[in-house]
Amino acid sequence: MTPTLNKQWLAKLWMAAAVAVLVLLAYEVVHHWWGHHFVLRTLDFVVVSLASRSGLSPFLVKGLVILLTIPFFWAVGKYTHGLFWLRSVGPSLRLYRNPYGIIIVSYAGLFFIAMYFASRDAYAYKWCADTPEGIRTFDAAGIDPIYGIPLKPCAFEQIVALRQQQKGFTGARRIQIGNPREFEFFDSITGMPRVWFYKVPDGGYEFYDRPGKHPRTDEDLRPVDRETVQELVRLQELANAQLSAKELQARHQEAEQVAATQKRERQALLERYINTAIVKQGETKLVAVLILEEGEDSFSSVEGTLITLLSKQGIEPVASFFKPPFVQEGWARRFLAGNWNEATQFDLSKRIDYVVSGPAAVTYSSSAQFEGLITANLQVHLKCLNVVTQRVCGSQTVSNTGAGYTRSAALENAATKAKPDLEAFVKMLQLD
Repeated sequence: MTPTLNKQWLAKLWMAAAVAVLVLLAYEVVHHWWGHHFVLRTLDFVVVSLASRSGLSPFLVKGLVILLTIPFFWAVGKYTHGLFWLRSVGPSLRLYRNPYGIIIVSYAGLFFIAMYFASRDAYAYKWCADTPEGIRTFDAAGIDPIYGIPLKPCAFEQIVALRQQQKGFTGARRIQIGNPREFEFFDSITGMPRVWFYKVPDGGYEFYDRPGKHPRTDEDLRPVDRETVQELVRLQELANAQLSAKELQARHQEAEQVAATQKRERQALLERYINTAIVKQGETKLVAVLILEEGEDSFSSVEGTLITLLSKQGIEPVASFFKPPFVQEGWARRFLAGNWNEATQFDLSKRIDYVVSGPAAVTYSSSAQFEGLITANLQVHLKCLNVVTQRVCGSQTVSNTGAGYTRSAALENAATKAKPDLEAFVKMLQLD
């Protein structure tokens, strides 16, 4: 074999040895790297598998897996220690071979569990999916494990909806502003608005206590500014002016209704006790004649005599002015006793000028000399009242007797005999 051929074989041998060394080194490096990341890759595989299929938070799953796999990796570290063919996994298991490393691993697991609790309400960092069951949230990107809907970063509207479900608030609430001049629209320290508004098409305003969407139009509520407050004050003053005019009109109408009601009630009262058809006219003096009958006897003859005598004095007598309830309910007796409230209450001065009235009573006795003859003892306490000046214009007691074979005949005779006394009473009346 020539020297040239020997050199070629020697070069190939060196090249083969170099390649073998490089392959061995690469194997060692890859094997060592795989062994060094044995724990991390195992944890990642378990966490991804559980979290993606359960929908649980990766923080919670990772924290629990780290803590719960401590005994597993401790056992692996003990089992592989001293085995030549498994020595490459040794670097990953160093933390599991002594108490200090286990403490470190435990704190790492607790960190991820703490991250889970800290991020429960951190919706700005979560991923959302709108599912038939509502909005579902996740701590990492992916798909919803139930409906397969791709996850997207939670939008503002989704966050608001989630907070509403969680806290129970209903978004912006409508508020009423009574006096815009006194209402505090802005924070006294920061100067920021405390009220948000929506301007309705007719030019009015709806006010809310926080930012948000209008419940009917879904438009954004706007914070108040100085110009809005000034416009509200102007509208309020205009509304107050219109309201004042309406209130005055309403009060006037109410007063008219009250007056009409009182007028009807008063008319009903008058019609119950007096003849409202009788009203003074011209210069003629009107006098109402009313004999209060005590007992069951009728004193119409006495009343008729008075009417006849008064008419001769140039006064127009009225016999039917007072109605029975005026006597039955005690108004007449209180009037004769000097209570002028009745005269004022019934407006007597607008209807008549005088009242001649008084109670009449009669007693009967039998004659001892003439069998069947009855004597009637008549007594009438007459009084004249001037309802215009509210004065007594005369008074007299008339007493007479009359005989007859019946009570009515005896009473009639007594009334006839009383005529001169009644005439004297009428003539002495002070009728202005």
